[in-house]
Amino acid sequence: MSTTITMIAPGSAGGTFVAADGTMFIPAADGTLQVPQGYFAQLAALGFSVVNDVGVDSTSGRPTLNLLPGMHWFDSTLNIPIWRNAANSAWINASGSTV
Repeated sequence: MSTTITMIAPGSAGGTFVAADGTMFIPAADGTLQVPQGYFAQLAALGFSVVNDVGVDSTSGRPTLNLLPGMHWFDSTLNIPIWRNAANSAWINASGSTV
C-alpha cells in the first residue's frame, strides 16, 4: 500500500514548497496537500502539520520511515487504531500497551 498523508501548509495556503530532491508541492486553496509518506518528514520540517490519520493497513504494512510521536495508524490485522509513542520507539494502542 502506498501511504499518503493529508497535511496542511504553514501560514497562508499559498506558496510552493520544494522537497530536498526538487519535488514541488503546491497546497490546495484550503492549504491542504496529499503527501506521499516518503516526504512526510521533509514537509514537517518546513512547518506542515498532519490533519488526518496516516493510513490503514495490516500490522506488517505499518510505516517504518519518517515516523513521528503521535502519528496515527489503523491496524487492520488488530482492527484497532494505534499511535506512535512519545519516545517514538514503538506503536501503542489506546491503553498505552505496545502493539
